[in-house]
Amino acid sequence: PSVESRCHLIYHGVNLDKFPMIKPLKFKGRINIISAGRLTATKGFDRLIRACSICRERGLNVHLTILGVGGLKNQLEEVAKKNNFNDYLIMPGWVDQENVRDYISNSHFFALMADVNFHDGLPNVVLEAMSVGRPVILSPLPAAKEAIKNQENGFILSKKNDYEGFFSIINKLLLSHKAYLNICMNSRKTIETDFKDYILIKKMIELFKNCRVDI
Repeated sequence: PSVESRCHLIYHGVNLDKFPMIKPLKFKGRINIISAGRLTATKGFDRLIRACSICRERGLNVHLTILGVGGLKNQLEEVAKKNNFNDYLIMPGWVDQENVRDYISNSHFFALMADVNFHDGLPNVVLEAMSVGRPVILSPLPAAKEAIKNQENGFILSKKNDYEGFFSIINKLLLSHKAYLNICMNSRKTIETDFKDYILIKKMIELFKNCRVDI
């Protein structure tokens, strides 16, 4: 058999009980955006801060929370200051899984404008955000299309610094709560259908059962 036929992709999956669908927030004058990951250059948090700053310049009351630790914390705070966004940025550091869920639940969007040149897999926090029922906005990561159908259950930007696209997505859903709710529901359905942890664990068990080692 070919090498390709012997390769299998199995995602980490999401525990649906730990990340249940939570009623989408209404827009009440403030837009909460959340992101998460190590504070490294590849994650593009500097771009995300600029994108949120541009939204504020255009009249959207955007606030950003970034979960995670890393060496760029001071630099990111400086980026926020230079873009007049320091009063709207929260970086609480590392949080456990239960608190990650709570932060996501209290947000309207999850966003990540990471570099696209690194062939990392899909961050599990993206799937967790979708499981809670929050629209996800991603740069065109190689793995993004594995979970996101653009404009159906989330959004994939045209490039890693697509600031115009970022603003347009948020502004569009701000103007149509029905469209926002539709994305929220489709996000959750995707996780229920394709990324439930016990279904993926079962696939892995079956894979090992059927595995034959030639000596």
